[in-house]
Amino acid sequence: MELIYDKSKPIIPQYMKAVKKVFKNEYYDWLLKKGQSFTPSKNHEKLLKQCPKRWRRIKQCYSNSQMFTIELQRKGIKAKYYEGFYTTKVMPGLPIEHGWIVIEGDVLELTCSDVIEYYGMEIPIKKVLKHQIKTSMAESMLIKIWRDENEN
Repeated sequence: MELIYDKSKPIIPQYMKAVKKVFKNEYYDWLLKKGQSFTPSKNHEKLLKQCPKRWRRIKQCYSNSQMFTIELQRKGIKAKYYEGFYTTKVMPGLPIEHGWIVIEGDVLELTCSDVIEYYGMEIPIKKVLKHQIKTSMAESMLIKIWRDENEN
């Protein structure tokens, strides 16, 4: 399957539409309807400097972002936790699953420095906390929510 992207549009939704056609996967259709695109932001450098190193571990995006979102909300900051995909400058045509924080429409990225774009949806922090209490784990929630919504 060869993918040719329209570079004037976000890459991730184009990728999901192409994959959906080939694999007939309803998950991508669901995420396309519920998700939104973001671009990297530098508006939160001050917050990023306040983020403890324990929540900036490489390859721990879900845990990092979930735990720091909880901390920010405790401080009264209107942080939201998102999951979906991102693309990087190293591999611009290959979206990678990811978790990140959004504050007032801007992305606060804890684990990757060369992001081109994001596409995903908000995961309510109450669902994250409920899952963490039940499993003692901070992990990806997106596919679990899709399954819960589509089981019936």
